[in-house]
Amino acid sequence: MSEKMVAPELFRPPVDFPDVPYDHLLRMAAQRNPDRLAIIYHDLRLTYREVLSMVNCIANGLHDLGLKKGDHICLFMTNRPEYPITFIAAASIGVVVSPMNPSYKEREVGYQLENSEARALVVQRELLPLVQLVLKEKELPHLKHIVVTGDRVPESMPEASILSVSRSAAMI
Repeated sequence: MSEKMVAPELFRPPVDFPDVPYDHLLRMAAQRNPDRLAIIYHDLRLTYREVLSMVNCIANGLHDLGLKKGDHICLFMTNRPEYPITFIAAASIGVVVSPMNPSYKEREVGYQLENSEARALVVQRELLPLVQLVLKEKELPHLKHIVVTGDRVPESMPEASILSVSRSAAMI
C-alpha cells in the first residue's frame, strides 16, 4: 500500500482574496466605516478616514517628487504606521515598493539600494545613520530622493524631505 493518506483541511477554510488594488480595499473600508479605528500604535489611534487622508497626502507628495507608475521606492523602517500608509500610497500611484528589512547591515542596505534601482527611499529617522554610511561609500545614480520620517529635517541631512504622520497632516 503505497497510497498516501491525505487528511482533509479541517482547520483552514479556503480564503478568497479579492483581485483589487490595496488602496481600493482601504477606500472601501473607509467608505463603510470611516470612524472605525484602522491603526492603533502605542498612544496613536487612527481611523480609516484619517488613514485614507494620509495615504492621499503621501501619494500626492510622492507624485510631486516626480515618482510615477513603474518607478521603485524602498521602505526602510520598522513596524510603525508610516509603513503601511506609505506602502499603500506608493501602490496607489503605481510605484513599486521594495521593502527593506530594518535589521539589514550596511552591506545589505547598499546592495538593495543598488540593485532595486530605487528612485526614492523612505527611511525611519533612527535608521538614517546606516543609510548615510552607505551613501558615503556607494554611488547610487538612480536614488534621487530620501524621505525621513519625523517632524523635522535631520541636521545631518538638510537635503532630505520629511514624512510626518500625525492627526493633523501627513506630508512629504
